[in-house]
Amino acid sequence: MTKPLQFEYLSLEKFGPFLEKQEIHFPPEGVAIVYGDNGCGKTFLTRAIHFALYGSIGDRRHSNQFSPTGKLVHLDALQNQESASVTLTFSCRGNKYQIVREIHPQAEFNGDAEDLPCKVTLHFFKNGEALKFGEVESEINQILPQEISRFFIFDGEQLQEYRDLLTYEAQGQQRIIAHSIERILGIPHLRNAAKDTEYLESAVSSQISSVENTDREIGQNQESLRRITEDIKEVEEQKQYWMDIKEKAEEEEERIKVRLNEHQKAQALIGKIESKDIEMGNNEKDIKETEDESQLLRNDLWKGVLGEVLKPFVEFLRDKEKQSIQESMRKVRINLIDSSINKKRCELCDTR
Repeated sequence: MTKPLQFEYLSLEKFGPFLEKQEIHFPPEGVAIVYGDNGCGKTFLTRAIHFALYGSIGDRRHSNQFSPTGKLVHLDALQNQESASVTLTFSCRGNKYQIVREIHPQAEFNGDAEDLPCKVTLHFFKNGEALKFGEVESEINQILPQEISRFFIFDGEQLQEYRDLLTYEAQGQQRIIAHSIERILGIPHLRNAAKDTEYLESAVSSQISSVENTDREIGQNQESLRRITEDIKEVEEQKQYWMDIKEKAEEEEERIKVRLNEHQKAQALIGKIESKDIEMGNNEKDIKETEDESQLLRNDLWKGVLGEVLKPFVEFLRDKEKQSIQESMRKVRINLIDSSINKKRCELCDTR
């Protein structure tokens, strides 16, 4: 059993809001759902697929009108007159297809992309072989006619419209469209489409809810991370504060050691000074005694100095004195003798 239409790969470059090359690899089976924040380019992905298949994109506000081709090119590319490209790879009923469409601005951009002339080129490959231009439209209509493509390639804003169309309560033109889709796809497929759409809507809502929960968890984790970061920053600041205090304490300790060393040196010096003072006191005592002795010596110094000079004179005087004494003694003896003679009595022994 051959598989129905299955998209495999989409590449955009300078297309819509995408300036750099963007690539999407679709899952091999099932329904592909692209979700994200508003304004991130989800709708342009579906528009790129429409453009690759049909060469134009319907205006969302007017179903019978198409968006100007120049408005599909990124603004920077328009200003530089660069080409935009879309590449779509898919398989259908056992065949492999690749479509490459390029938009080439044909004039200098003047600020209005709506009226800018552009040339669109097409390269269509089936099982690796290029098809002629006239064969492309027929081949695409056999795969997925443009009139019903919006029911298979759509954004979330069309879910309610799609579900309303497929309900059996639909009336008038809606009912006719529903019958037309039934004839193309087969009744069992269409009857299950409403349920499938509800399931898809529920699945998308569930995924959106999961994403929102994940976003909340991420927000909570980011808040926790912010708090942890602030705590780490505070701890680092406290650590730096205490490191500064430690550094200052170490510097103060070093200064105290230096001062203590200087104090010990001063104490040793004071001890030496005191020892010297004692020694000097003893020396002063010795000096005093020496000075006293010196004074005494000075007092007798003249004797020593004059002694050598006067010694001969003193000896002379002594000799003279001795002679004088001897003369006096002689005279005394003579007088004694004379007295003894005159008295007829010895003055020495008192005898007659």
